[in-house]
Amino acid sequence: MKIIKFGGKSLSNGNGINAVISIIENKITNKEKFAVVVSARGNATDELEHILELAKQGKDYKIQWHEFKEYQVLPAPSIDFNKEFQLLEKIFEGVQLLEEVSLKVKDLVLAQGELLSAKMIANLINKKGIPSQSIDSREVLVTDEEFGNAHVFEKASQKKCQELFNSLEANTIAIFTGYIAKNEQGSTTTLGRNGSNYSAALFANFLNAEELQNYTHVDGIYTANPDLVDDVKILEQISFQEANELASFGASILHAKTIVPLIEKNIALRILNTFNIKSKGTLICKN
Repeated sequence: MKIIKFGGKSLSNGNGINAVISIIENKITNKEKFAVVVSARGNATDELEHILELAKQGKDYKIQWHEFKEYQVLPAPSIDFNKEFQLLEKIFEGVQLLEEVSLKVKDLVLAQGELLSAKMIANLINKKGIPSQSIDSREVLVTDEEFGNAHVFEKASQKKCQELFNSLEANTIAIFTGYIAKNEQGSTTTLGRNGSNYSAALFANFLNAEELQNYTHVDGIYTANPDLVDDVKILEQISFQEANELASFGASILHAKTIVPLIEKNIALRILNTFNIKSKGTLICKN
């Protein structure tokens, strides 16, 4: 099986989310076996953080909050996001009253972006007649108490992941949230920078996937930054070691800790472009 991960720009309203649904449909048609991991849609994480900061400063955040909700429901206006929206409203009101916010509360707020995303994708796929289920990764990934950059307890998390995945009905597509987890006390935690990619790598490891496909808004890894250098080329294949070096030097599409769970079980990582299905992308593997 494969793990298919979609980034925030891939899941943005319009061409992005339509392309994602099309990719999933094509994989079903081709009888591929896979699970999906999603980031928050569009700029949801940044927007939630901005609204939280406005509330902390005692400023009016209602316009930004209204725009956020409108954007999130647009692809499926009938979807029920009342639970998530009511929780966020309650937190924003409390933060504005106290004019302070803890890292613990911030993690709980930012987690809602991924939850809304997984719920939306599962809803849209189900409407296509494809059985799917959104899965809150807080029920799978167990971490320490370092809010904002939590460390995953892999042994406990792997057991929970395998049990949950095996409990799904046959032919049901699992839509996992990226980035979020839960500590042993039951509080929401997040996995830090590029956390959704890290989540996807962990799920690939836990479920013994043959490949992790990371769909982004670029065709793959280039020989140089195409925004700064002319005549760049796509690297068709690089090794884990080379990818790790690129990540260490700040390549934004990679994160050093994302590579480690893949190396452990020799799981290939393919960088693909959601908006260009003709591109073969970049394959990152042992050789």
